[in-house]
Amino acid sequence: MPLTVFCTYCSARKNPAKSPIRAIERYISKRINSVAEKAKSEHSKFMIFSGKYGLIGPDQTIPDYNHLLMPKEIETHSSFVAKQIKEKKIEKILFYVGDTVADKNIKTYAECASRACEKAHIDFEIRRTPVNE
Repeated sequence: MPLTVFCTYCSARKNPAKSPIRAIERYISKRINSVAEKAKSEHSKFMIFSGKYGLIGPDQTIPDYNHLLMPKEIETHSSFVAKQIKEKKIEKILFYVGDTVADKNIKTYAECASRACEKAHIDFEIRRTPVNE
């Protein structure tokens, strides 16, 4: 069975815990929780697209950080993520986005994820989620 991943981008709002904690606990986002629940209900894998760490699982521990992915980083970061895609044997990413009008930064994350999938030669599909932050 092909490995399809439900994915959404990280959140600027974070739990400020000093020590590393699970990604699903680090990011404070109704959108992330909503996509995670959708993946669970469909018995699919869920990952978060981080502008710093690339594709991370909800249980992966990460430190507190502050990094907004910038357009000039797309080429390099997409190569890093394409390598992760191949290592994890992902065959398709369903990339969930919120309101692109309310949050202009979404475009950079979506472009980077799309480019990574292109480099890894896998399917990429953008889906809308009614839940923003």
